[in-house]
Amino acid sequence: GLEPELRSLVQELGLERRVHFLGFQPNPRRWLQAADGFALSSRWEGLPMSLLEAGLCGLPCVAMDVSGVREILDHGSTGFVAAAGDPDSLCVEMMRLMAMAPAERVAMGIRGRSRIVERFGIEAILDAWEALYSELLARRPHPRRLAAVEFRGGVSDAVAPPSHRPA
Repeated sequence: GLEPELRSLVQELGLERRVHFLGFQPNPRRWLQAADGFALSSRWEGLPMSLLEAGLCGLPCVAMDVSGVREILDHGSTGFVAAAGDPDSLCVEMMRLMAMAPAERVAMGIRGRSRIVERFGIEAILDAWEALYSELLARRPHPRRLAAVEFRGGVSDAVAPPSHRPA
């Protein structure tokens, strides 16, 4: 893994008092809530759960522009989006975030949390599923149903309606 290299870099830069390697943390919420911001440097994601978790903790976030990030962050309003694969761009956006007044960072974090709850909260997800099912039913209000499953030229007694079962 990267840990030996990172430990060496921390020592080389004299950051031992500021950087701690905590290992696996089953509940990172307390660490997130103690932070001033969150940075996601992933080169690829699906839907970045760590970004959702950080945002739900009210942290202003910076992330690389990879899949799923723009669904969560609105650049300049709920966080900052850096060019994908560009560490210099990530650095610029992280510096921009840290240069903000604390009250501005808190306000950004609150906006980010609201956006996440609005888009990814249980009510939003249930509404989306309900809309999908409604749309599918509207397209085909009387779907065909499979009444029986055929097996080797016959019909299984377990699934066949009584009228189709052998006597």
